[in-house]
Parts: sequence; C-alpha cells; structure tokens
Amino acid sequence: MPSIDSIAADYVERAAVLDPSFATWAGIHGHDDQLPDLSPDGFAGRAELDRSALAALAAADAPGRREQVALAAMRERLAIAVERYDAGDT
Repeated sequence: MPSIDSIAADYVERAAVLDPSFATWAGIHGHDDQLPDLSPDGFAGRAELDRSALAALAAADAPGRREQVALAAMRERLAIAVERYDAGDT
C-alpha cells in the first residue's frame, strides 16, 4: 500500500511534466523552457492525473495525524480540480 508521501511525490513529478509552468513555480528544474499544453487533450491529461491521484489516495493508509491531514488536503484540492474540469471550467 503506497504512503501518502509517495503518492504526493509521484503526483508532483507527473504534474511537473504536464504543466511546466507549475514546475517552474515550484522550483523544479528542467522545465523552464517549456509551456503547458493548453489544448483540450492537455487539460484532459491533467484531469486524469488528478483522478488517478484521488484513486491512489482512496487506497492509501494514513496511520498518523500528519498523514491524515495531508490526505485530507490532497483529496480536497484534487476533488475541486476534477469538479472544475468536469464542469468545463478549465
């Protein structure tokens, strides 16, 4: 069973590839010369990443208070992003 930390790390790594502007903002090197894909496929890819992270979080174990807080925060943030995508507000 993956930890919340490993799910979060994987999410950030994958999000940096899909959204180079996020990577630059977050200080992740190697994406400074790239732009995000603003096509419908690009938005769909980011929504799919959010959905897959939510699925991973649903299967994750959060044994301690720190993990429980991180889990709740990630779920809330990702669920809102998916709801916005589904509503056409990209």
